[in-house]
Amino acid sequence: MLIRDKHECEKCEKEFEWYYQVPQLWGTGLTADFLPQDKSAASALGRSIEKNGYKIPLQVSARCTKCDHLNNFDIKQKEV
Repeated sequence: MLIRDKHECEKCEKEFEWYYQVPQLWGTGLTADFLPQDKSAASALGRSIEKNGYKIPLQVSARCTKCDHLNNFDIKQKEV
């Protein structure tokens, strides 16, 4: 599962696109997603929830593709 969205940078205030590859907790096979090359890869921070066999982070960090600032932010529930 791949979560994708946009976020406004805390530093330069420009919007950038990010994605997070959600690890699967259990299953019999691997599911591969195409990873976007022009978007920022996010890393999970702290707490997460389990949903449909996936561990969904509640907060992530991602670098702005415009100014390289590291942004920490909550994932909105509509995205997951």
